[in-house]
Parts: sequence; C-alpha cells; structure tokens
Amino acid sequence: MEKFKSISEPDDNLIRMPSTISESDFRNAINDLQLKVKVQHIWDTAYKELHPFQQGITAQDSLHCLRVEENIWRLIRQHLDKFNPIDLFLLSASAALHDIGKIPTTPIGQQQDFKQIPEDHGEKAKILLLKEENWRNFHLDRKVEAEAIANIISVHNNGLIDKLPDEAFSIGSDSVKLRSLAAIFRLADMLDSDSRRWPYLAKIIKELKFPNKVEVWLARRSIGGWKVSSNGNTSLLQASPDDEEDKICTLSQVDLLNEDLKPPHVKYLENCPVEYYKDNKVVKDTLHFPSKFMYCEFEGPNCITIDGLKSYYSEVATEYIDKAEMIFSGFTLKGIGDFSDKKNLKLSNIFIDAHVSLNVDLAPSISMSFNGNTQTWINDHMPKDNVTKRIQTRELLDIPNLKRIVLLGGPGSGKSVASQYLMVNRLTLTQSSNQVSGVPFLITIREFAFARKSKDINIIDYITQQVCYFTDKQPPQGFVEYFLKRDSSVVIFDGLDEVIVPEERRIIRDSIANFAASFPEVIMLVTSRFIGYDEMPLNKEIFLHFILHPFDSQEKKAFITKWYGEREANPVDRERAIKGFLEALKDDRVDELSSNPLMLTIMALVHNSEHDLPKQRALLYKKCVEAFIVSREKAKELLSYNAREIWECHDYLGYWVQNKAENMTGVSFVVSSEELQQALTDFIKKKNGAAKIDDTIIKSKVDEFITAAKRRVGLIAEYGESRWGFGHKSFQEFFAARYISQRTSGILGIWDEIKDKVDNPHWTEPIKLLAGICGDFSPKLLQDLVDKLMEEHFIVADSQKKRLILAGEIAGEIELEPVDQEKIAKEIVNQFVNIEDSNVLFNLKGVLNNFYNNKELWEYMSRILKERTLAFRDNPFYYSNTAFYGSYCSRRFADTRIDRVISTL
Repeated sequence: MEKFKSISEPDDNLIRMPSTISESDFRNAINDLQLKVKVQHIWDTAYKELHPFQQGITAQDSLHCLRVEENIWRLIRQHLDKFNPIDLFLLSASAALHDIGKIPTTPIGQQQDFKQIPEDHGEKAKILLLKEENWRNFHLDRKVEAEAIANIISVHNNGLIDKLPDEAFSIGSDSVKLRSLAAIFRLADMLDSDSRRWPYLAKIIKELKFPNKVEVWLARRSIGGWKVSSNGNTSLLQASPDDEEDKICTLSQVDLLNEDLKPPHVKYLENCPVEYYKDNKVVKDTLHFPSKFMYCEFEGPNCITIDGLKSYYSEVATEYIDKAEMIFSGFTLKGIGDFSDKKNLKLSNIFIDAHVSLNVDLAPSISMSFNGNTQTWINDHMPKDNVTKRIQTRELLDIPNLKRIVLLGGPGSGKSVASQYLMVNRLTLTQSSNQVSGVPFLITIREFAFARKSKDINIIDYITQQVCYFTDKQPPQGFVEYFLKRDSSVVIFDGLDEVIVPEERRIIRDSIANFAASFPEVIMLVTSRFIGYDEMPLNKEIFLHFILHPFDSQEKKAFITKWYGEREANPVDRERAIKGFLEALKDDRVDELSSNPLMLTIMALVHNSEHDLPKQRALLYKKCVEAFIVSREKAKELLSYNAREIWECHDYLGYWVQNKAENMTGVSFVVSSEELQQALTDFIKKKNGAAKIDDTIIKSKVDEFITAAKRRVGLIAEYGESRWGFGHKSFQEFFAARYISQRTSGILGIWDEIKDKVDNPHWTEPIKLLAGICGDFSPKLLQDLVDKLMEEHFIVADSQKKRLILAGEIAGEIELEPVDQEKIAKEIVNQFVNIEDSNVLFNLKGVLNNFYNNKELWEYMSRILKERTLAFRDNPFYYSNTAFYGSYCSRRFADTRIDRVISTL
C-alpha cells in the first residue's frame, strides 16, 4: 500500500450534475457562439430522441453522457487555454452521441440490421452517425464535423487510438488532433465508473472462480467519485466500501479498468500532443493525463491507495510466503531425538535431492492422455532396453506442461521431506521474482482429513485456514481461488496413505480429483506409500506416477558429509565421524538399510552416540529409542518414571494410536490432549492391576509425562491445537509391534493378535517390525511366524497374495534359514510368472528384489520362464499372461534388480 500524503481529506469537488440538460460549464466555455448553439442543439436532440433508447448492462442515459462531459471538463479545465473552440465542440458533441451504438434502431427511427454492424458499440455509433445523411438530424452543417465526432467515439470502447488519422484533421480553416481528443474522451468515459452507474453487474476478474453466492457482484457500488493524484499520473477512484466483499468488488473494478487501458491509449494519455492559437500563431504543446487507475479509501485522516485487486492479493501473498519460508525451511527431527542443545538445522543445508523415475506399472495407457510436450517427455523417459532415465525430485515440477503428479515411495523414503523441500524451493523461486505470479501450498493429508471430518471443511477452506495461521489474519475473499488459477502456483498433498479407513481414503482421493478438475492451471503433486495405494489410486490417465528411489552410494556420502558438517563444529570430530560412518556402511546389510533416508538419518544419530549400527530395521529403531530416550540421562525429566516404564508408556501409546487411527477416526495419526491424558491414565491403572493408586498420583504421573514431552523433542510430540502424535509414523508402528510382542506368548498368541490384521495395509509395517523383534530374542518364534504366513497363503483364497508377499518381505529384511528362504522365493516366482493382476505383479516384483543374491532362485526362475516362453511359441493359447508379458515384451523395463535379471533371459 502507498500513502499519498497530499490527500488529507475526502475530495469535496466530486462531480456536480447540472439541473437541466441546457446547463454546462463545459459548453459555456466554448467562446464561438455558432459552435456553442450547434452543440446545444445536439444535446437537446440526443436528450429527447436518443438517450432514452440507449440500452446496455450499465446506465446509458443522459446522466451518464453528462457525467462524461463533466469528466472531460475536470480533466482539461486547467489547460483550457490550450484547446480551440472546435476541440471543445467535438468533445462535448462526442459526449452526447457516444452511446448511440446501443440503440436498437437508427436515430431517425429506421429499422437497423445489427447483424451487419460490428459488436463494438463505438464502431456501431460511427456507422450509424455517418450512414446516409443521419448526421444532418443533429444540426451538423458539415459532414466533416460528423466524421471527426464519429472517429472520436469509434474508439471509446476498444481503445485503439492509433487507428485514427495521425496527422491533423482539417475542419474548414481549423485543424484538430483526433488521437489526442479521442484519448481524453475515452478516459473521461472510463472515469464514469462510480455508484451512479449501477446496476452494473460484473464478474470479479475473469480468471477467478468464486462460490456461487458471490459469483456476480455490483462492482462499482462503493465508488463515490474520482480525483487526480498529486503526481498527475493516476486517477484515484474514491471508495467507501461497506465490507470486505464490497472492497474486493471495487478493487476488481480497478483491475478491469487498468486492463482496459490499451497501450495505444496509454501512450497518448502520457504524451498528448495539442495545437492551439496564441497571439495569432499556432503553438504546439504536449499535455499529460492520468494513465492508471487506483483504489482510494480513507482511513481516518489518511488516504490509503491500492493498485487493484491483484496488487492487494500480492501483498497478502508476499506476507504468506515470508512466513511459510521461515516455517518450512527448518529441518526438524521431531520424533527422532532431542537436539535442543544443537543449532537449528536448515533443510537446504542437509537435503539430498534423491532421484525419481516413471512408474512403468502405472504408466498411462492412452497415448494422448497428456499434452503433446508432456507426452514427448514421457516417451523420452520411459525405460528402454533396461535403462531407466532418472531425474531429481526438484525437476518434477518443471516437466513441460505436466500439472498432475503422484510420487510413490516406501516408509521413510523421504516423501514428506521431499514435499517440504519442493515447497521451500518454490517459495524461494517466488521470492526471487519481481511479482508474485504463483503461490505454493503444502497440505499434510492426515491434518486435512482430521479437519474435514471434525470441521466439515473442503480443500479451499483448509488452505485459507493455513494462510490465516501463517499471516495471523484472515486472507481477503477470493485470495486462495485467485492463486489456484495461476499456472505457476503449486499444491502439494503429502501422505494419501495416512488415511486409514478405505471409505475415508476414497472421499479424500475424490476430493483431490475434484479439486484438480476445478483448478486445471495449478500444478498438483500427491505423495503416498506404495502399500495400500493400489486400493484407491488416482486416475493414471490424469496423474503421472513416479517412484522415489532409495539413496545410492554417492547420495549417502553426500548426506553424511552434509549432516556432520551441520552437527559437528569441531573439524577433527567431524572428519572422524564421517570416516567412521562410511566404514560402517561397508557391511552389505547396513549399506542396504541406509538406502532409506529415514533409516540413514537414524543411523547418523545412533552412530554419533553409540558407534554401533545394527543390521536390521527393528533393532535400529530400538537403538535410536535407547540412545535418545533412556540413555544419556534423558529420562531425568520424568522423575517418577524408570526406564522400563518409559518404554512401556511408548509401547502402549504406539499400539493405542495405531488402533485408534484404524478403528475410530480413521483419518489421522493425532489425538487430542484429553484423549492422550485418558489413555495414559487407563494404562497406568491397568498396569498396576489390583494395586490401588490414588487418582492424584496418577494425574501427577500423566501430567509429568506430557510436560516432559512438551519441554523437549521426543518420540511423541504436540502438533498444535492441543493435538498429539508420533513424530514419524514408523516409530508409532515400531512401538505398536513392541506392544504386541510384550503382551503375547508364542506363535499362537501372536497369530491370534494379528490374524485379522494381515489383510489390512495399515498393519503391514507393524507386522514386519514385529517379525524383526521376534527374531531378535527368538529365531524359532520368527520361523514359526513366517511358516504360519505361508501355511495361511496356501489355505486362504487371497487374490492379492498378501500373506505370501508379507512372508517374502520379512524374509528379505530378516535373515532366515536358507531352506525357508528358498521355499518362499520359489513360491513367489511361481506366482509372479502366472499372476494376471498387474498390481499384484508389481508387488511381487518388489519382493523378488529382496532375493537378488540368491543364485539358485534366478536359475530356477530362468528355467520356468524358458519353459513358458517355448510353450507359448508352440501354442499361444497355452500360456498368455498379459500382465507379465505386457510388462516385459514391450521392453519398457523399470530400473529394478528383477527387471535387470529378466531382461537378460
């Protein structure tokens, strides 16, 4: 906003209308009696025979024409000596006749075929005035006068001033500058944009999309008049809006007026040539008129001016961007450990931009689903001849004309951090530009799903609340919709998989799809885990799917170097830590585990404190918890708790939240403070059993736990609005698995607990972690669990092969006996080459990658494939697995281990 100090009070010299048509200071200023009488005849005729019949969506009557004349007077009165009588005559006559193009009949009552007349009512007016001898009806004794008037009014609608004659236009002994007069006249007409022209119904700005109730507004109703700014460059439209909606309407009118100021018109307003007589000589001069409109509102003694609605929105956007950049640029380790003693980490300083590639299994089936440039890019990056073209994550938002993206990855693969990085990167790009052309928004889906269910809000409402939260004020009406219509804006939806209940996930997915259809210009990116996505996917003909790849060796090294560069100030300690970590990664199992960004971060934390990196995921989580909750006296804040009780509380809360997310809300991994307090109270009572504990003591222990969690970053943390949850879903799953292992006994007890959970993707990760926990203290129990899954696989009719896939994933992560591994692997191969469902094929392929080093397995698979292929050649009807051969005969290989093996067969 800009304050014009020279304006200290509302303008008291607004347009004052003459009481009759015959009164006009402008006409009285014409010092040629013949011209003055002639122009008065024109006004009298127009008043009686023309103005009552002028039709349009705005007021077109005599009052409008008089206001245009008065506006001309206000624009030129200080330069009156620089205009000849013929100039004033032509301008006044043009004001009287400029809207005759809006009369359904000719001025003399003849029927007019409007099909033959241009839609531009200025051009219509010119045609009607000059047709045959219509001009004689207005007491014009020379056609050249009519031609001059016709030219001036012909461009008052389209603004194409440079279409008029450039040289002086001769009228008898006089000459006039038609372009200059037309520029002044058009500005005077545009300045009649105030409340007296209502009813004028105007859409806010063409590209905006508002709710139906405000789709059409009275856009001029609060404008009371105008004046010229102190610098002379701007027409200030003085407004007194009743409310925010009224202000938005008026600001939109300012934008529309500025959009209507065509370049040729602006050129002549800024440098308007005139010629006049002085001392019997022709004098040439250049005048300057306002070439811009601004909104003007009084707040107390000051006049606040705004360029228009777009400028108003841009100011709010700039404030939002500044606050969002502060919030998202920091890297938080919430849920992983306490780092309050270390400096805040900046995301850009440690982020490693991992690679992504097209997901072949979810590639569009219709070749023309995407824009031509996008389709070319897809074809260029589709895997060919066992070579996959990868791009970095940040390049996703720069693919030519691609507006809809889905990024899939495993647990802890860095989807959320990548979303945050893309958000920050986009915010930085936005800030570096001179004008806010687009705004990025990041929506954590579990948070939106919680808000949608508890407050019944939609995506636009949620984004509006987010902007309000960041800027600490309600954004102006239409702000979010405006930027969602910009093709440089981005909306990131992070974590579709975190909506647990299928029906709820379907609702959220449909909300995202409908949102995408409503705002086709904005770039949208949705992230999800692989598990469960195939049950409720987005349309692959609209959304292009990508896979987020694990870290390669170079990316791991880069992360470790950046991590310790931020965490260790002492150069010697830093170099020692980096070398020690890289040495630990030489173990194949540890190296494979570190490909996951979350696990690599946890390894860095554990290595820094214990220099001991387990080779299995569940054990690594355990080490992390030990390092940052129990050891180093971190538990000292929980004065009445011992280490075992801290473990037990977290185990219970992990299981409780995991269950609650599935069985109760179904939409979020967060709970209210009241729910958390009650859960801890119930747990303490249940844990003590028959031993009676005073309620005051229980409350004290609960409060102590929550206070400690608030004071420092812990595995469970506060998320605002008195809501609590685990910092990362993986830790919630780990504690849920631990709780099951602690409360069950033997395979029968475990199976009784998980048998109804095996088919639910929500429980897949906890069961895999449970297997790791079992294997840590009882290899026999682990073997029994895997055997039970395989037994159930052969018994239960399951088209998705979930039990087999789960057994295979466990075998790939935890070391089993070779004979048992081979039994699982061979069954997966048998299913892999026979399965018809492409989604199941994709899941089986992922499991087979776990057995890459099993030489006997690949020989077995090679024999099966050769047998099948030979049989298929001899008899095509014998074996025609379209899912399998569709993936591999097309040679559109993805860059996975199994693809590389199959491509050699």
